[in-house]
Amino acid sequence: MDWSPVDVVTGAESAASLDRVDVVQPVLFAVMVSLARVWRSLGVVPDAVVGHSQGEIAAAYVSGALSLEDAARVVAVRSRALTDLAGSGGMSAVSASPAWVRDRLRQWSGRLSMAAVNGPSSVVVSGDDEALDRFAATAVEDGVRVRRVKVDYASHSHHVERIRARLLAATSGLTPRRSAVEFHSTVTGGPLDTHVLDGSYWYDNLSSTVRFGEVVEHLMRARGGVFVEVSPHPVLGVAMAETADALAASPVVVGTLHKDDGSMSRVLESSAELHVRGVPVDWEALFAAGRPRRIDLPTYPFQRRRYWLTAPDDAGTDFPADTAEQGPHRPAVADGGAADLDSESSVLRLVCAETAAVLSRKSPGLTGPDLAARSADTFKDLGFDSSMAVRLRNRLTAAAGVRLSATVAFTYPTPQKLGRHLFSLVGPQEHAAPEPVAETAAESRSDDELYELIERGYM
Repeated sequence: MDWSPVDVVTGAESAASLDRVDVVQPVLFAVMVSLARVWRSLGVVPDAVVGHSQGEIAAAYVSGALSLEDAARVVAVRSRALTDLAGSGGMSAVSASPAWVRDRLRQWSGRLSMAAVNGPSSVVVSGDDEALDRFAATAVEDGVRVRRVKVDYASHSHHVERIRARLLAATSGLTPRRSAVEFHSTVTGGPLDTHVLDGSYWYDNLSSTVRFGEVVEHLMRARGGVFVEVSPHPVLGVAMAETADALAASPVVVGTLHKDDGSMSRVLESSAELHVRGVPVDWEALFAAGRPRRIDLPTYPFQRRRYWLTAPDDAGTDFPADTAEQGPHRPAVADGGAADLDSESSVLRLVCAETAAVLSRKSPGLTGPDLAARSADTFKDLGFDSSMAVRLRNRLTAAAGVRLSATVAFTYPTPQKLGRHLFSLVGPQEHAAPEPVAETAAESRSDDELYELIERGYM
């Protein structure tokens, strides 16, 4: 490239603009492979890799299938070729099932394509501008949320045929090799022998449907395990959580960085999330530079006295961050007992406390009682994005001991509504009435966050 990725990442005054697809995609590639190296330095090494669209180029390098030089060449060529498609089409994010989308696309055969299937209700459509507008109008009539992605090209559609010869010529001479790490292709929908990752594969990668949801579903069914999203923001976390919900599975899904926090402390927090869930992390390597030394525990016997404060029932008590599941009606609290969730107000306090804990990165010092005063505000107005909504779901599931959907904070878009819904699940049945689903639940979903990195580089 004729610009510096380091200048772009550090925000130098003369840096190339991230609004350019031929800038954002190479930079995103550089960040992803660098973060993978950070994870490896902490002892977290993948057994398998999956890449979303151009993320497959980073996955191919991380797995050992491509050299760094070949992988960087592919992403540079791919992103430059996309500039030739500018102004000729577009893409739309659809909150509907793949079957629903596939059925509607029949009337625009040859004009619209299924660009990506990310999860059970997360699809991207690509193609001609006019057809996208008509598709959106049809979807609105069926009550389906469609949002235009902020790109002016139509990757993963028939439009890519125009740059086929250019891509094949520019990616000739690659030397892919078989990798020790399993490579699961979102082009073919399953594991792939990586010696076939030549120029023709990378054309297919740009022109065909991204079968991300299908690959993740297969991995969750066959292997369960741990999923780490290696990116500057966990944009695919909701889609993966929805896939897990559909399978009634509970895999560990962790991000790396967040758009509001790109610091090393965020990496360490992500590492800690893995550590407490049983994934080995090499902490000794992390602290080696500080030359730490081990010390003996105190030789006197432990007194085994608890020092946690127990608040009275009517206090606005904050609940613990991540507590062990104690059954459907007996969430654990810090003093080792169980919280009383037999009243709607106590459940609301729990929701407000966990909401405050999730928001603490943005608003240090925020407490459950602070949130109680704003319990009628939507999570979006409180500053939530999609990844934070999933985090809140995870915390409430652990605290209350009930299974909640990944999109529960979109369906019940305020702490008050979510508290009523949770009370209907955990409270005494003679008092707990189900909270009606918000009519505008689809509008509450923060699609701006869910597709942020897709429209700025993934596709």
